[in-house]
Amino acid sequence: RDAQGLCIPCQAGEPGLLVGQINQQDPLRRFDGYVSESATSKKIAHSVFSKGDSAYLSGDVLVMDELGYMYFRDRSGDTFRWRGENVSTTEVEGVLSRLLGQTDVAVYGVAVPGTFKIQKTRLQREGFDPRQTSDRLFFLDLKQGHYLPLNEAVYTRICSGAFSL
Repeated sequence: RDAQGLCIPCQAGEPGLLVGQINQQDPLRRFDGYVSESATSKKIAHSVFSKGDSAYLSGDVLVMDELGYMYFRDRSGDTFRWRGENVSTTEVEGVLSRLLGQTDVAVYGVAVPGTFKIQKTRLQREGFDPRQTSDRLFFLDLKQGHYLPLNEAVYTRICSGAFSL
Protein backbone atom coordinates (compact mmCIF):
# COMPACT_ATOMS: atom_id res chain seq x y z
CA ARG A 1 0.00 0.00 0.00
CA ASP A 2 1.10 3.58 -0.58
CA ALA A 3 1.50 6.38 1.99
CA GLN A 4 -2.28 7.03 1.86
CA GLY A 5 -3.02 3.37 2.63
CA LEU A 6 -4.32 2.58 -0.88
CA CYS A 7 -3.22 -0.37 -2.99
CA ILE A 8 -0.46 0.28 -5.51
CA PRO A 9 -1.33 -0.72 -9.11
CA CYS A 10 1.14 -3.12 -10.74
CA GLN A 11 3.33 -2.06 -13.62
CA ALA A 12 3.55 -4.02 -16.89
CA GLY A 13 5.31 -7.34 -16.32
CA GLU A 14 4.78 -7.22 -12.55
CA PRO A 15 2.58 -9.95 -11.00
CA GLY A 16 -0.36 -8.78 -8.92
CA LEU A 17 -3.58 -9.98 -7.33
CA LEU A 18 -6.74 -9.53 -9.41
CA VAL A 19 -9.32 -7.54 -7.44
CA GLY A 20 -12.79 -6.39 -8.44
CA GLN A 21 -14.26 -3.15 -7.16
CA ILE A 22 -17.51 -3.77 -5.28
CA ASN A 23 -20.48 -1.52 -6.01
CA GLN A 24 -23.67 -2.74 -4.33
CA GLN A 25 -25.81 -0.52 -6.63
CA ASP A 26 -24.41 -2.18 -9.78
CA PRO A 27 -25.75 -5.73 -10.34
CA LEU A 28 -22.53 -6.67 -12.18
CA ARG A 29 -20.26 -5.40 -9.38
CA ARG A 30 -22.19 -6.27 -6.23
CA PHE A 31 -20.96 -8.89 -3.78
CA ASP A 32 -23.43 -10.40 -1.33
CA GLY A 33 -20.84 -12.63 0.30
CA TYR A 34 -20.88 -16.21 1.48
CA VAL A 35 -22.98 -17.98 4.11
CA SER A 36 -19.98 -17.80 6.46
CA GLU A 37 -19.22 -14.24 7.60
CA SER A 38 -15.56 -15.15 8.21
CA ALA A 39 -15.23 -16.52 4.65
CA THR A 40 -16.77 -13.30 3.33
CA SER A 41 -14.40 -11.07 5.31
CA LYS A 42 -11.38 -12.98 3.96
CA LYS A 43 -12.44 -12.14 0.39
CA ILE A 44 -12.95 -8.38 0.84
CA ALA A 45 -10.29 -5.65 1.06
CA HIS A 46 -11.09 -2.07 2.02
CA SER A 47 -9.64 1.26 0.83
CA VAL A 48 -8.21 -0.33 -2.30
CA PHE A 49 -8.70 2.29 -5.03
CA SER A 50 -9.96 5.12 -2.78
CA LYS A 51 -10.63 5.63 0.94
CA GLY A 52 -13.65 3.65 2.11
CA ASP A 53 -14.19 1.53 -1.01
CA SER A 54 -14.25 -2.28 -1.07
CA ALA A 55 -12.89 -4.84 -3.50
CA TYR A 56 -13.29 -8.59 -3.97
CA LEU A 57 -10.02 -10.55 -3.67
CA SER A 58 -10.12 -13.14 -6.46
CA GLY A 59 -7.07 -15.13 -5.37
CA ASP A 60 -5.78 -15.03 -8.98
CA VAL A 61 -2.30 -13.66 -9.63
CA LEU A 62 -2.08 -12.06 -13.09
CA VAL A 63 0.56 -10.25 -15.11
CA MET A 64 -0.32 -7.43 -17.50
CA ASP A 65 1.76 -6.81 -20.62
CA GLU A 66 2.64 -3.42 -22.14
CA LEU A 67 -0.57 -3.46 -24.21
CA GLY A 68 -2.83 -4.06 -21.22
CA TYR A 69 -3.49 -7.76 -21.89
CA MET A 70 -3.69 -9.86 -18.72
CA TYR A 71 -2.20 -13.33 -18.32
CA PHE A 72 -2.92 -15.82 -15.55
CA ARG A 73 0.22 -16.60 -13.55
CA ASP A 74 -0.81 -18.38 -10.36
CA ARG A 75 -3.31 -18.81 -7.54
CA SER A 76 -2.68 -17.55 -4.04
CA GLY A 77 -3.41 -19.96 -1.20
CA ASP A 78 -3.34 -23.75 -1.08
CA THR A 79 -4.12 -24.43 -4.73
CA PHE A 80 -2.12 -25.09 -7.86
CA ARG A 81 -2.93 -24.95 -11.54
CA TRP A 82 -2.87 -28.14 -13.62
CA ARG A 83 -4.08 -28.44 -17.22
CA GLY A 84 -6.05 -25.20 -16.94
CA GLU A 85 -7.81 -26.19 -13.71
CA ASN A 86 -7.33 -24.90 -10.18
CA VAL A 87 -6.64 -27.90 -7.94
CA SER A 88 -7.15 -27.75 -4.18
CA THR A 89 -4.26 -29.40 -2.36
CA THR A 90 -6.57 -30.07 0.59
CA GLU A 91 -9.04 -31.96 -1.59
CA VAL A 92 -6.26 -34.11 -3.08
CA GLU A 93 -4.85 -34.76 0.41
CA GLY A 94 -8.26 -36.03 1.55
CA VAL A 95 -8.56 -38.44 -1.38
CA LEU A 96 -5.00 -39.74 -0.96
CA SER A 97 -5.44 -40.11 2.80
CA ARG A 98 -8.46 -42.38 2.27
CA LEU A 99 -6.87 -44.34 -0.60
CA LEU A 100 -3.56 -44.91 1.18
CA GLY A 101 -5.00 -45.38 4.65
CA GLN A 102 -2.65 -42.67 5.92
CA THR A 103 -3.59 -40.07 8.52
CA ASP A 104 -1.05 -37.45 7.44
CA VAL A 105 -0.68 -36.69 3.74
CA ALA A 106 0.88 -33.55 2.26
CA VAL A 107 0.17 -32.38 -1.29
CA TYR A 108 1.84 -29.43 -2.96
CA GLY A 109 2.38 -28.12 -6.47
CA VAL A 110 5.87 -28.26 -7.97
CA ALA A 111 7.47 -26.51 -10.91
CA VAL A 112 7.36 -28.71 -14.02
CA PRO A 113 9.70 -27.50 -16.80
CA GLY A 114 7.83 -25.50 -19.43
CA THR A 115 4.87 -24.46 -17.23
CA PHE A 116 6.40 -21.21 -15.86
CA LYS A 117 5.07 -22.03 -12.39
CA ILE A 118 6.42 -19.74 -9.69
CA GLN A 119 8.31 -21.66 -6.99
CA LYS A 120 7.22 -20.70 -3.49
CA THR A 121 8.39 -23.11 -0.81
CA ARG A 122 11.17 -25.46 0.19
CA LEU A 123 9.04 -28.41 -0.97
CA GLN A 124 8.60 -26.83 -4.38
CA ARG A 125 12.37 -26.28 -4.63
CA GLU A 126 12.77 -30.03 -4.25
CA GLY A 127 10.34 -30.39 -7.13
CA PHE A 128 9.66 -33.89 -8.29
CA ASP A 129 13.32 -34.88 -8.67
CA PRO A 130 13.65 -38.30 -7.00
CA ARG A 131 17.30 -37.48 -6.16
CA GLN A 132 16.21 -34.44 -4.09
CA THR A 133 13.68 -36.10 -1.80
CA SER A 134 13.25 -39.29 0.17
CA ASP A 135 9.48 -39.16 -0.45
CA ARG A 136 7.86 -41.75 -2.69
CA LEU A 137 6.88 -40.02 -5.93
CA PHE A 138 4.25 -41.07 -8.47
CA PHE A 139 3.03 -39.79 -11.84
CA LEU A 140 -0.11 -40.40 -13.88
CA ASP A 141 0.75 -42.47 -16.94
CA LEU A 142 -1.99 -41.43 -19.35
CA LYS A 143 -1.39 -44.41 -21.67
CA GLN A 144 -1.82 -46.95 -18.87
CA GLY A 145 -4.46 -44.89 -17.06
CA HIS A 146 -2.99 -45.18 -13.58
CA TYR A 147 -0.24 -43.87 -11.31
CA LEU A 148 3.25 -45.36 -11.48
CA PRO A 149 6.33 -44.79 -9.32
CA LEU A 150 8.52 -41.92 -10.54
CA ASN A 151 12.16 -43.00 -10.81
CA GLU A 152 15.26 -41.19 -12.12
CA ALA A 153 14.83 -42.57 -15.66
CA VAL A 154 11.24 -41.31 -15.95
CA TYR A 155 12.22 -38.00 -14.34
CA THR A 156 14.97 -37.52 -16.95
CA ARG A 157 12.54 -38.32 -19.79
CA ILE A 158 9.96 -35.82 -18.44
CA CYS A 159 12.58 -33.06 -18.10
CA SER A 160 13.95 -33.66 -21.60
CA GLY A 161 10.45 -33.57 -23.12
CA ALA A 162 10.65 -37.21 -24.26
CA PHE A 163 7.74 -38.08 -21.96
CA SER A 164 4.77 -35.80 -21.37
CA LEU A 165 2.39 -35.74 -18.44
